[in-house]
Amino acid sequence: MNPAGQPFDTGPGGPIGIRVEIMLDPSGNDWTDITPYVYYRDRIRITRGRPDETSGAQPQTCTLTLNNRDGRFTPKNPLGPYYGVLGRNTAIRVSRLVNGSNDPWYRFYGEVPSWPTTWDISGSDVYTQIQASGILRRLNQGNVPEGSAMRRAYTLSAGVSSAVAYWPCEDGQTATSLASALAWPTGTALTLSGQAPPSLSNFTGFLCSDSLPLLSASIWNGAIPADPFNGTDNVLRFLLAVPATGAFDTAVIARLFTSGRVARLDLQYGSASNGSLQISGYSVSGTLLFSSGYVGFAVNGKLLRVSMELITSGANITWATTVLSPGASGALSASGTLTSSATGSAYGVVINPDGHINDTAIGHVSYQSVWDSLFNLAQPLNAWIGEATADRFVRLNFEEPGVSASAALTGSVFDDSVTMGYQLSDTFTNLVQQVVDTDGGILFEARDQAELVLRKRVSLYNQSPQLTLDVSAHQLSAPLAPLDDDRFTRNDITVSRINGSSARQALTSGAMSTQSPPSGVGPYPNGVSISVGGDAQLTDQAGWRLLLGTVDEPRYPSISLNLRHPTFTSNPALLVAALTMDIGDRVAVLNLPGWLPPDPISQVLQGYSETLGVFEHDMALNCSPEAPYRIAVLDDSVLGRLDTDGSHLAANYGPTDTTLVVTTAGAAFGNSPLWTTSAGDFPFDIAVGGERMTVTNIVASTPPYHQIFTVIRSVNGVVKSQATFTDVRLWQPMVLSL
Repeated sequence: MNPAGQPFDTGPGGPIGIRVEIMLDPSGNDWTDITPYVYYRDRIRITRGRPDETSGAQPQTCTLTLNNRDGRFTPKNPLGPYYGVLGRNTAIRVSRLVNGSNDPWYRFYGEVPSWPTTWDISGSDVYTQIQASGILRRLNQGNVPEGSAMRRAYTLSAGVSSAVAYWPCEDGQTATSLASALAWPTGTALTLSGQAPPSLSNFTGFLCSDSLPLLSASIWNGAIPADPFNGTDNVLRFLLAVPATGAFDTAVIARLFTSGRVARLDLQYGSASNGSLQISGYSVSGTLLFSSGYVGFAVNGKLLRVSMELITSGANITWATTVLSPGASGALSASGTLTSSATGSAYGVVINPDGHINDTAIGHVSYQSVWDSLFNLAQPLNAWIGEATADRFVRLNFEEPGVSASAALTGSVFDDSVTMGYQLSDTFTNLVQQVVDTDGGILFEARDQAELVLRKRVSLYNQSPQLTLDVSAHQLSAPLAPLDDDRFTRNDITVSRINGSSARQALTSGAMSTQSPPSGVGPYPNGVSISVGGDAQLTDQAGWRLLLGTVDEPRYPSISLNLRHPTFTSNPALLVAALTMDIGDRVAVLNLPGWLPPDPISQVLQGYSETLGVFEHDMALNCSPEAPYRIAVLDDSVLGRLDTDGSHLAANYGPTDTTLVVTTAGAAFGNSPLWTTSAGDFPFDIAVGGERMTVTNIVASTPPYHQIFTVIRSVNGVVKSQATFTDVRLWQPMVLSL
């Protein structure tokens, strides 16, 4: 039961210098060091990432035991020194030092949801065993949809910074009023009256919104609260969908009341020109001050966001009405100037004040006192379709209170054309997972701060190893356990776009194909639904998943390390590489024993667990094959070569034969090109029955679909005879990226 925690790592053989800190400072600046209270009898155990490449993101965890004899880790103990500041979700971080340095290497950052106290029968051993978790644990507990794209734009982002009143109008079918999305008492509901109630939750045409009401001759009245922004403009905006058959001619769609010279601002519908709009301003006595006349916007059958505006312009007022369709590059507008006039404060809004409009949908009614461009919400108006995956990930996290995020692109030189589809109403974690599914990257939590990280797929391409391990140098602490199984085999893939079409890709020939064994492995169908920017991307998405699901090499789900072994403590560069590697990095293992395949192991780190004690630091790496991420690079001598469509040996050969006749059967029928004979294309490597050979020259032969290869044998240490009809392939075939 010795308390642990050393001031620094004393080097090989000494304590490793663990530091455990909690955040008790309300300002979030000063950490409290609780290292002297850490018990190592249970070790500190940390998990990060995910167990494999097909699993979703898991909250990172840290378990440890604390000495609680003085009750400091009992939140409700009024005599404890941390009383009043220790509680649920107190932040905690764990770090270690390296070979005499006092600079911390952070291993974990998270929150402690509870502080359970336990003691032995004698009462002399009082301790608290905690399990801290990353912010994903807390976020995953929420199951309430975050709201539509438009609602989020008003309430969670900086899209509208001066909204004085806002009514989404997404209320359920039995609602008796339309709720404000702003906090009470500032936000009050729209009251409903008129000849009949609105047909609530009826119109689904706007993808940026949940279902909206049809007016159905109802009248909506709303009070506008005092302006906290001291603005000098009057701007009323809303979504509008007039049916293709039109609406009641001359009906007032919306009316705004103000204390300024323009006491009443009306927007009317006209049946001419396939649906026209007229904006008019009246004095407090009802005198007409201005009118645009009916402008032929052709609103019938269109989805629109409409703006009614009185903008202070020196001593004058600029009045306008503007309409914008989802996805449009330009807006339509009618405007004019009311001279020698000033705006006032708005105090009321009425929708369909005469009750004449029936089948028209209206929603997301807002009032703001500071004008901004209607295009400021052009992207949420179109439900953010076409947004880059990294942009959506960062934006979603920016909108979510208390969450920060980054999209890791380190080392990427690839242009990524994958875009997101419509952002529909869903929970925060589901929206984030849609980004991860579409991008194909890895979601995890940072170990040094409360941050979600998207390791983008393109950052996984063609990586150099972050950590290179040598089996012959005893750098692994446990034997490798390769698995050559079908757990993640998927060779018939159907990808569907949410609310869209689908595409299918299947591997119909080769060792991992849908053919029955021994020609293939049999069918392994799989279907996924993703949010992607258009149906044209679905074929590539299916092809990429087919590539991931047909990797023909063993998996190494666990690679074990002892970071206190002399091979690490005496090699600072290797130790630092192990401590700095993170989720998505490439790990290579060299000099494998003779009973394993001879080629180096190359894996992508999906997650890991680590155990820390006074003198111990063990890690177990969860990995998946890196091969699918070796992506084609134009004109590259290794990654830029197109593989054969099917070739094989034309005869039997001994283990030392260096001249081979290769048949490209498809060439006899003009269906497949022959291998290159250009001198500048040599050398390159081929795979023949598990043996790696380097081709130094190819010349023509007879019949014309035969070619003579000059090769260097046993490049990977495999020495064997090769039989007729043995498949001949590029060692590193060209792989096209998503």
